[in-house]
Amino acid sequence: MPERMPVVDDARQLPMPFPNQDPGRDLLIHVIEVQSEALRHLAAINQHLLQNVQGNGHRPREPEPSARDHTGYGPSNPKHRTWRGFAMDMQRQVRELPSNVKPTKTNVASHGSDTVRAINYAMLGYGLDLRDWPPDRWDPEQDHAWRSPKRPKTRQI
Repeated sequence: MPERMPVVDDARQLPMPFPNQDPGRDLLIHVIEVQSEALRHLAAINQHLLQNVQGNGHRPREPEPSARDHTGYGPSNPKHRTWRGFAMDMQRQVRELPSNVKPTKTNVASHGSDTVRAINYAMLGYGLDLRDWPPDRWDPEQDHAWRSPKRPKTRQI
């Protein structure tokens, strides 16, 4: 006769039904045990949260990110990450336009690698008026610091 393997007592294993036992009763007991374990975990989490309550009765909260808090980034074109690079690149793109094409932002965007939106974003970031076009009047040697147009303006008192 072959040797029998020992039965493993595993709490996750449902008991096998025997003719004199009700399988529904055993399943119900198992579900109750799982729910009680979940309640113990929730109580431990709740206790941990209550221990972290500050003296004013409020838990410390991480600020939730929102679209209004987004500070923005610099230009995606690496040439435009400095004022000098932006001004010189825009002047070069205007010079390279065919002679029969007006130097509008739309024409520069259609012949170059940037979009009108990207050009406008960079112009606003460097403090230029969007109507200050074409770029032939821009001085690349001036000092224009980048300030994201998406950053909320600070109030001066």
